[in-house]
Amino acid sequence: MIPFNCNARWKKMFSREYAVQYTEISLRSLSPEVKDLIRGTFYEQIYVPEENNEVCYVDEKKWNAFLSGIQKEWATRHVSEFECLFLKTGCEYISYAKRVAKRDLSKTSNEGLIRLYTTYQRLCTRYTLFIWAAYFLNDFCAERARVLIQKKLGEGNPHPYFEAVFTPLKKAAILRLTHTVSTNQRLSSKSLKRLYESYKWIPCLDIHNQPWTFSEFKAHLKDFKKKETAKNMTYTQALKDLKVNANERKLLGYANLFAYIKDLRDDFRRQGIFYIQNSLFKELAKRTGLSVGEMSYLQEREVIARLEKGTPCNKASISERKKGFVMMYDAQKKLVCASGDALKGVLANLGLQAEEKIQLLQGAAASKGVAAGPVVIVKGVKDLPSVRKGDVLVAVTTHPDYVPAMQKACAIITEEGGVTSHAAIVARELGIPCVVGTKTATKVLNRGDRVEVDGTHGTIRVLKA
Repeated sequence: MIPFNCNARWKKMFSREYAVQYTEISLRSLSPEVKDLIRGTFYEQIYVPEENNEVCYVDEKKWNAFLSGIQKEWATRHVSEFECLFLKTGCEYISYAKRVAKRDLSKTSNEGLIRLYTTYQRLCTRYTLFIWAAYFLNDFCAERARVLIQKKLGEGNPHPYFEAVFTPLKKAAILRLTHTVSTNQRLSSKSLKRLYESYKWIPCLDIHNQPWTFSEFKAHLKDFKKKETAKNMTYTQALKDLKVNANERKLLGYANLFAYIKDLRDDFRRQGIFYIQNSLFKELAKRTGLSVGEMSYLQEREVIARLEKGTPCNKASISERKKGFVMMYDAQKKLVCASGDALKGVLANLGLQAEEKIQLLQGAAASKGVAAGPVVIVKGVKDLPSVRKGDVLVAVTTHPDYVPAMQKACAIITEEGGVTSHAAIVARELGIPCVVGTKTATKVLNRGDRVEVDGTHGTIRVLKA
């Protein structure tokens, strides 16, 4: 199993709870399949297992050139075009998933089911390009805005301006839900049902993640309490105080827009998965003799082979993949997946080494304030029930599933992200300290360590190991 580029210098990008189906989509979303949406393609990308997650690595040199092209195209010249394409592609994706969900698929032939499935995979691939692009364009615009704000202020305190500029003027789904519940403490039974129908899709991160049941939804609501905080500076006031010119106003506007798009992209994805998992994938699972969860560990060609030729699905292979897998483009630009006994040899050939632990922990100041508490390490959704009131939530990254746990935390630390990351935006909304971009927090800190989190200066100090 040889990667497309044997001479790649691998750079770690992020860690996620991806199964095989979505990992394949993620790789394809930068391939020639989307050449009508972006210039250039990218094959020098691999996913490897690490502590029940999949970690994305890219060839650093090629990736920097690829990313530079995206930034020049969409973050400086054609921002409006990007926004329109993003919304159009996202709406097409959700619209298709909704239409499929309304059909009686039990009467559809295998050939017809293959057509529905491959169309879904194609639309999901096209939309996933924008999940990538919005993530990195957000970071790019946020950094430019941060530099501008600090230049304008000199030695002044930048945090009120960061909060004003980097907090989206419009809220994504989880923040809308939090706001609704926090401002309406006594919701009627009818209102609860209506809210549930509007937001039950939020946990659908992947095909194997089911929506909330009504009882789960009600249990989560008790933690959806926004803390009372001092009135923050408005976006308009920040622009006025900073005395920005037309170009600077545009730059800050881009940063605010991408902060919103970054969260909205996840709303599109989860709604699409919600509609498709209990319709198309439920029928696919039935015909392949698998569960929907097991279906998420098959590659597209394996699903098609089963429906076309009756090729049996290897449950042992699925079990191995659940423990970890490598996926990448090989020298022939074919998507390949390795797991089980083959995994160790593949990882060795790739030359990836475990990161060394460091003792000094610092990151980007994302939400002001200081708080101390015991550490709870959250490496995935399954760890969220461990978070108790007053804990310091330490994660690789956060996403909407994490919000009920974030509500309980006294502070938040993440390895990934910047001042417009999900963790930063939610922490500012909740009024709790947050430090992001620490790179190694889940490895350096241990569960039960008592730490002090300084969200104003971006530091974490261990008080008691």
